[in-house]
Amino acid sequence: MLIHLRDLEIITTIGHYDWEKEKPRPLYLNITVEVSDPTSDKLETTLNYEEIEKEIINFFKNQNYDLIETVGLETLNILSNFKQIKKADVEVIKKGALKHCSHVSILIGRSFRS
Repeated sequence: MLIHLRDLEIITTIGHYDWEKEKPRPLYLNITVEVSDPTSDKLETTLNYEEIEKEIINFFKNQNYDLIETVGLETLNILSNFKQIKKADVEVIKKGALKHCSHVSILIGRSFRS
C-alpha cells in the first residue's frame, strides 16, 4: 500500500547565497511511503501519517541548509525511523529559486526494509 503526503510545508532557512539566508522560507515536500496493508480498520494497524507530519515539521523548524538535496536526505532519515515504512520517495520543492521557473525540485528515494 502507498500513502502520499502532498505539499507538506516546512519552514526553514534554505539557500547558498547570503540573501537567501536572511529569513526562513517555505519548502514543500511530496512524500510517498510504502507500508503493509492494515490488518484491521484500526489506526494501530497501520502508519499514522499525522505523526510523520509532526515529526518532519518539528525537525526542520530551526534548521539551516544550503541545499534542497540535504533536506531530502534528512527527510529520508526521519522516515527510516518509522518501522512500518518499507520504502519512501521524497520530492523537495523550492519555489522562486530561478527567475524563469515556477520551482526547482529534487526527487530521492530509498528502501528501508522488505
